[in-house]
Amino acid sequence: MDYLETEDDVRRFLAMCLDPGGGRTTRTPVELTRLLQQPHLDAVERHAPQLATLRKDAEFRQQQADMARQMWADGLAAWIHGEKVSPAALADPEMPTGQDLTALVLQAGAAFTAAREHIDECDVCRPNMRLPELCVVGQDLALTAANAVTAPAPADAEPEPVDG
Repeated sequence: MDYLETEDDVRRFLAMCLDPGGGRTTRTPVELTRLLQQPHLDAVERHAPQLATLRKDAEFRQQQADMARQMWADGLAAWIHGEKVSPAALADPEMPTGQDLTALVLQAGAAFTAAREHIDECDVCRPNMRLPELCVVGQDLALTAANAVTAPAPADAEPEPVDG
């Protein structure tokens, strides 16, 4: 889009979107984030790449909130129709528990360690950044470290036979 080439062009366009003047309705920045189309998002992110991380985080959290609201709605509908509703029946089947939670904690630790080591050497990444805010290399290193962690064997598992 020719009118969104420079950083100043993008800022002027977005300011006009917030307050179009002429007695037309003004918008809040939150409303604007819901209205921006992909070409506008691309222009913003071209000049302020750090905003891409914030947008992706907001979209992810919105998706989680939408899923939680749907679970609540499903439970409410079941209750309205006289069905028994238990939190366990409505729980997210992908939510980790027990042994899976232990593996998740170990993976998070490995990712954290890899990210910290990367941050010390990277000119872009800062110590207060979360995983989605790290540069692509930092994200890859952290995720590779997390994926390299193997889950510990359950306490009641039979030990594996040793050759010898």
